[in-house]
Amino acid sequence: MTLGSKIQVFVIDDHPMIRKGLQSEIENDLTLKFIGSASSIKDALPIIGFKAVDVLVVDISLKDENGLLEFTNIRKKQPNLKIIFFTIHRDWEYLQKAAMLGADGYLLKSDSADRILSQLYS
Repeated sequence: MTLGSKIQVFVIDDHPMIRKGLQSEIENDLTLKFIGSASSIKDALPIIGFKAVDVLVVDISLKDENGLLEFTNIRKKQPNLKIIFFTIHRDWEYLQKAAMLGADGYLLKSDSADRILSQLYS
């Protein structure tokens, strides 16, 4: 990302309404640019490998996938990528595991839009 350019965000979530809601909020923010989404990490990896992604927002509990378990694979392929977990899980063990893995953020789906967006550019 260069000075003055928008922060490019990619979203991975298996719920279409969540992806659409995040897309809408990101597109309405002047400092962010929505560059795509996928319903699975498997579908996202080839895409984010070819796009200039600054921030990846990924659900921890995806259908047939675990965002925490896949984190290491993503980080190996994209070491400079900011990865933020986005989840319904309030459990301390999830937050602790995300922190131990080196996640750049942990957001709850119940958080306000302002809080979510501020994490994307902080």
